[in-house]
Amino acid sequence: MRFVTYNIHSCLGTDRRRDPDRIGAVISDLRADVVALQEVDVGRARSGFVDQAQRIAEKTGLHHYFFAPVEECGERYGIAFLTRSAATLMKAALLPGLQTYPNLEPRGALLVQLESEAGVMNVVNTHLGLRSRERLTQAAALLASEWLADLSAPFVLLGDFNAVSGSKAHSLLTASLDDARRFGGRSGLRPTFPSRFPILALDHCFFRGDLKVRSAYVVRSPLVRRASDHLPLVIDFDAQRRLA
Repeated sequence: MRFVTYNIHSCLGTDRRRDPDRIGAVISDLRADVVALQEVDVGRARSGFVDQAQRIAEKTGLHHYFFAPVEECGERYGIAFLTRSAATLMKAALLPGLQTYPNLEPRGALLVQLESEAGVMNVVNTHLGLRSRERLTQAAALLASEWLADLSAPFVLLGDFNAVSGSKAHSLLTASLDDARRFGGRSGLRPTFPSRFPILALDHCFFRGDLKVRSAYVVRSPLVRRASDHLPLVIDFDAQRRLA
């Protein structure tokens, strides 16, 4: 199965053009089974009131599932899944923030369940905060019983973590989960932000269970460099079906 995590920057490219069809073209070229999107606009004035999740799904022919941690006056902003096969939406909820910083952007996570060669698989998409302590609190929440601790393997957690390898949040996650980037060699460790001159690896994919990383790489084509301020991270997994 091919997984992709991609922060689409509300479809605003580095050329300052907002184009969900261009994002759809990028995703179609990737031929993924599961795509985790971050920074998705739905019904926002700045994006022409377009439902970007639905528009990209129509462009790619994929199913879509959306959650908006931020919603005001009918305008929504959040994260989404695109899946080749129909999935079951299991959970969509906010993650904790910092009480001492009440004006921080709300963050959340989205959980879907789908059938794979390994049987039932749970997949979580998230976009963590900008402050180190905020990210650490949110990473701990994802590892707790409300999210991953109660899930049977195999499962995959992916998204924009706003955290580089070796940071506190990243280290907390890799203490419990496998980091798919590390199995992809140099191509898997390449940075994803900013797209024109990438220097930071902020987008990650973690997993647990009977999954083997076949390849991990960052897409860096001219189209992709223009389409968003992040580059997509692609992970190809092999899975072994568990015997009853």
